[in-house]
Amino acid sequence: MCGLVGFKPTLGRVSTTGVIPFSWTLDHVGTLTRSAGDAATVFNSLLPGQPKVAAVNLENLVIGIPQSFFFERCDGEILDGVDTLMCFLREAGASLKPVAMPSMQYTRTVSLAVQMPEALSFHNRYLEQRGHLYSQDFRAGLALGQCLLAEQYIRSRRFIETYRRDIDAVFTEVDAILTPATPVIAPKIGAVEVSVDGISEPAGNAITRYTSFFNMTGHPAITLPCGMHSEGLPFAAQLVGKHHDDEQLLELARRIESDFGFELPLPDPG
Repeated sequence: MCGLVGFKPTLGRVSTTGVIPFSWTLDHVGTLTRSAGDAATVFNSLLPGQPKVAAVNLENLVIGIPQSFFFERCDGEILDGVDTLMCFLREAGASLKPVAMPSMQYTRTVSLAVQMPEALSFHNRYLEQRGHLYSQDFRAGLALGQCLLAEQYIRSRRFIETYRRDIDAVFTEVDAILTPATPVIAPKIGAVEVSVDGISEPAGNAITRYTSFFNMTGHPAITLPCGMHSEGLPFAAQLVGKHHDDEQLLELARRIESDFGFELPLPDPG
């Protein structure tokens, strides 16, 4: 949403030691950088030992395109921008393969049922003295965490394991998955809801709709700016890789960044 490259490594590749937790099951340590090349440099600096060398030949890649959910209720200009990127990948020799994804019907519920109790277990101790430092929506989420049963939490954890296996199965057919990063451009500060195709939804749900699922599955993902909206704001594509194929995913993003030719315009100083 801001023209930067966001990289989320495979769950556990970068240690969370010293990081204030939100959700132990879902927390990743990722980076925001100006480019995919910078993301690779920072990622390598965070890992012990010598980084693995990744070579990517676009002509040999098979990129999965989800057939449901990830291209639905999305701003038309964002869809057009991602379609342009897909055309570039085809011309570069990559194969684009339709892939069936698991049902997304309960993913938001599953994610919240894990996030909120885990967040509450750490942050509850600070609410009495420092509650004013937490946003109202976060406090509301913690209140939800108090109402969830252990059975619901455990069942949601099992859902997550099923989602991981389902996506691992998809990756037996493809090298990467491509989706829009978000269905909307950045909402105005303080916006509670956004509307797409005449349907309103909470802003937080909308802007994380395509990314939060892969946070649950733990697969590495990177968002790469790929166009400018007529409203003057950037939008991005999301690339998702196999577990522990972070280096190849970063190199794929770097190749696209180099050859696709999209450059983020500088802000108008006026």
